[in-house]
Amino acid sequence: MKSVVLTAVALILVVSVGVAQNPVNVNHAAASLTLNGGTTLSGCAGGTVTLAFSSDSLGNSFDIAIDAAPAATPIPLVDDTIELDLTTATSLFGGIAVGTTMPVVGHGLAGSGSATHSATFVGGAGQAVLQAGAIDFTDPDGASLSEMCVYDVVSQSLSLSLGDDDYADLTGDPCWVDVTFYGVVYNGAFVSSNGGVSFTSGFSDFSATYGEWTTQMPRVGIHSDLEPNNFGTVDVNFLADGVEVVYTDVAEWGTAGANTISYAVEVSASAGAAIGGIIQVSGAWGTSTVAGITDGAAGTHPAAVVFDTLGGAGAALATDSWIEENPAGMIAGAGSTVNNISFPTADGASVVVN
Repeated sequence: MKSVVLTAVALILVVSVGVAQNPVNVNHAAASLTLNGGTTLSGCAGGTVTLAFSSDSLGNSFDIAIDAAPAATPIPLVDDTIELDLTTATSLFGGIAVGTTMPVVGHGLAGSGSATHSATFVGGAGQAVLQAGAIDFTDPDGASLSEMCVYDVVSQSLSLSLGDDDYADLTGDPCWVDVTFYGVVYNGAFVSSNGGVSFTSGFSDFSATYGEWTTQMPRVGIHSDLEPNNFGTVDVNFLADGVEVVYTDVAEWGTAGANTISYAVEVSASAGAAIGGIIQVSGAWGTSTVAGITDGAAGTHPAAVVFDTLGGAGAALATDSWIEENPAGMIAGAGSTVNNISFPTADGASVVVN
């Protein structure tokens, strides 16, 4: 196993020239390349991909090349096609130079006729295309080439386009890293335009109540009637160990952008769960607000709290909720005396306010 760092650029090999018979290569016994078992893959920058190459040309040299895009005009050989641009492609292993022809060099196949390598794609969103080949003295070209593989590298950040009283489902995003919330591992979450991150289902209700938070889905955040469809932004940052959702200058609905709030919700292995960077930028909030953390219908629910006077508390039940409710406005001290509300174990066991 060899670990290789790529930048979502560069790729493949080569040999002789001839008359094209195969305009597009397919994987076959003499040369087969897959990414995580297939030839197309979508994944997150920083993710690890398994490149598996096999050939029945046992003991012969092989190589894998990579580029940022397929060749506009593939190069036909006798019975193979070079599907990468050789003027920009490079060897995955750094053993061959960019040029008009690149011999397959240097990496002998094991007795099994297969080789597996891991690669980490770094950088921003983009595409990497790969093709492999092996010396093959039975082939008219002197080498056999694999099918071209395509890896779409997606961004680790999303700018959500949310409607009023809306939510986005992050389940299935290739950058999602599973998180633990109240002892349950989740493979996705929902981001509400009305503030906060929820699990098992999204929420769109604009009238926040303590009763909802104790009888519905698990969630964490500041829930109020917000208007990000017209004022402010909601962004998702996929972290190495979880997810962060950032609400920036999002307005209270119906104030024409006069009343705004900013904060971030994080659920991760390192932070647990947190509502951080709370800034009530402007306005005397007049919409009902609920803030905190809850396991919803599955949890236990002590009396509502006031985070402004709480400071820090421990030795609570892991199943407990920490909920503040203000039916007439924003929670007390938001953005002044209450800037961060942290739940270090991502459940009800403890809270820290500062």
